[in-house]
Amino acid sequence: MIVVIDLDKTLLTVDSYPKWAFFLLRRAIATIDPRTFILVFSYTTLRALRVYDHLTYKKKLMMLNNRDDLNQEFAKSLAPFFRKTVLDYIKNIKNDHTNAKFILSTAAPINYIEHLPAILPFKVEHLFASKIENKVLVENSGQAKVDSFQKVYPNSKCDIFMTDHSDDLPMMKFSDKVVLVGPSQSTIDMVKNRGINVEFTLKDN
Repeated sequence: MIVVIDLDKTLLTVDSYPKWAFFLLRRAIATIDPRTFILVFSYTTLRALRVYDHLTYKKKLMMLNNRDDLNQEFAKSLAPFFRKTVLDYIKNIKNDHTNAKFILSTAAPINYIEHLPAILPFKVEHLFASKIENKVLVENSGQAKVDSFQKVYPNSKCDIFMTDHSDDLPMMKFSDKVVLVGPSQSTIDMVKNRGINVEFTLKDN
């Protein structure tokens, strides 16, 4: 059994990416690093003013921050935001299927995502995230999540896919079962209209 899990607002109760930007600002102040502070503040301001689009902003931050110590520290700070209902669901799968493989697939930056498996209470078999290749942002979202999966498992389908958002529709269609996690009504309606096989919806207790 192969289970693919989205990160932001699915495994986590929050969006990690905005938190990362503010974390970098706070650490720049704490370590008296004016260059990093000025750049992150400038990028964030330009994004707020819509001078930068989402992808340009992400690329700028990812190329700026390559300090593993900071990224590891930030990853650890996300632990309180792990969603208990999702962790319980994963635990039940592990109990019922000892050979189950768990994959984390997210559009969030690899900079800090690569440090998450070390603090998760289950083994992450593979990790797919947005990355920079030859100074080009390779976004792991939409159809790219399916492509990432098929590169590793060319002859398999995803048995269960866990997500919160309709942006993941390509991966939902590719999966045998879908578990929606705290979805919006618009996501629920879109999934129903597309005939996606939703096993059930997880909500926080």
